[in-house]
Amino acid sequence: MAEETTYRIEPIVGNEKIGVLLMKQRVLGGNDAMEFTHVLQSSKELNLSMLVVDMSEVDLINSSGLGMLVSGMSTSRKQGTTFALIQIPPKVMNLLEVTHLNQIFKIFQNIEEAISFQESDKKRH
Repeated sequence: MAEETTYRIEPIVGNEKIGVLLMKQRVLGGNDAMEFTHVLQSSKELNLSMLVVDMSEVDLINSSGLGMLVSGMSTSRKQGTTFALIQIPPKVMNLLEVTHLNQIFKIFQNIEEAISFQESDKKRH
């Protein structure tokens, strides 16, 4: 599969308040971090209630890549958007567990779980 050259947020059809961002195969920081941050900051205009980051394509992530995710979560929170990770490969999940970031991020198996959480969370507030 050819790797995407840019990050973009795709609103879910029928639920435009939830956007999905597909991570690249290699999440290593650098120029990617700047592009990722720019996309998240510009997502404010989308007025999302939840941003779901699809990790299914990730085969390599380093500490800078983890920093991108933490920064993304922080940016989203400042915008009032829930930040969630889905479809995390076992190797990446192991890294999140070792760094205890699995306790910081909202993590779901798939988009349906994330949507269900968001809907139940809205009902509680």
